[in-house]
Amino acid sequence: MSKKEVHVRKYRAFRDVAFSDEMEDFVRVANLFDALFQLIEACAATKAIHIQHHAEVARVLRGQADLFGDRTETVISGFTKIEREFRVGCEYGGSDGTKEWQQARPLFEKIEALALPTLGENR
Repeated sequence: MSKKEVHVRKYRAFRDVAFSDEMEDFVRVANLFDALFQLIEACAATKAIHIQHHAEVARVLRGQADLFGDRTETVISGFTKIEREFRVGCEYGGSDGTKEWQQARPLFEKIEALALPTLGENR
């Protein structure tokens, strides 16, 4: 199995958990973050690039701007917002995740729609 396929499999698994109505909202937000990171890694793998750590996403994507083209900054800013605002509030703060889920979900779906064509997929 190629690295791309592994990342796609992980993206789908994390996404499935995030969109499960049985999960608490704070768990859903954490899984959105993980799904998005794996989706970006899968896209990077199409160019034999490995990001390795979520803190490197912006640096790597800016260095490989042809990966997402004019969508690069949108992908970076959305990922960063989910990572630093929504996920952190749920994992380290006192939030139950309801507000974060309501804000993170449409942002995730927007980035997902921008990234999936890189894999030759659509949602």
